[in-house]
Amino acid sequence: MLHNVRMDNVHFYQGYDGKTQDNVRVGGVTLRVENNKSPHTEVALPFKNVLLMPSAPDNLLSMDKLEMEGWTVKFGFINSHRVCWLRKGHVELGLMKNNRRYRLKAMAVAVYTVPALRSVVQQPPSDSSVLVQRKPNDCTSLQRWHLRFAHLNLATLLRMAKNGAATGMGSGLYDDADSLCWTCKERKMTRMSSKQTVTRRATRSYQKLISDMCYVGVVTYNGYEHFQLVHDEASRYLWGFLLRRKQEATEVVMNISSGSLHKDTRLKCSILTKAMNFSTEP
Repeated sequence: MLHNVRMDNVHFYQGYDGKTQDNVRVGGVTLRVENNKSPHTEVALPFKNVLLMPSAPDNLLSMDKLEMEGWTVKFGFINSHRVCWLRKGHVELGLMKNNRRYRLKAMAVAVYTVPALRSVVQQPPSDSSVLVQRKPNDCTSLQRWHLRFAHLNLATLLRMAKNGAATGMGSGLYDDADSLCWTCKERKMTRMSSKQTVTRRATRSYQKLISDMCYVGVVTYNGYEHFQLVHDEASRYLWGFLLRRKQEATEVVMNISSGSLHKDTRLKCSILTKAMNFSTEP
């Protein structure tokens, strides 16, 4: 929980999305971290000038600020898991790598009670230390529910709000995002980099024929053991041919190619895996 929140009019900050910002709010936060050397004890770590970013999905630590405060960085492994060690004096923090980020398992010390995810706005510049509440809660914030439901698309969230599908969700959500959701943007860019193959389906009869040959399983009274199916993709019509030997499939293909099934259409034959694919030539 941030305390002593105030405007920082001196520094320029580069946010997690790469944008440079000024006139942002900063504050202090105290974390409780488990002390591995003394069981059932905790260490309180105070941090100053913590940047307030309500739209950020995670609480991020600035390596530049840590180095300026005297922290040293070391990387290593614990049971084949990558770990980042932060040291300052007799304090050593271990951050386990998970989902491409080094994460610190800690709890925030509540300096004063603040409702969860409550939005605030700045009063006029005459009194920069006073903050007033803009909304009583975040039940109608579209971006908050977007993050809570693991980046669920906004259209689905609006339908959920309309149908009352989630407890605590307001009936009318509004978009209060200051910037794009970069996690969703990155996934969309990754999908766009791989072009999908467009499968064209036949629209006219005899435009594309697909053939396959199968084993009957038993021998008929007149010696047939196999059958061949020819499928018209457009009309979904099927022809069946009984065969005594697999080698007779070539004769069936030749009959189709010569136009015995449809005299006004010439077929182009290409052999596929375990099947035969026929497409017409104009």
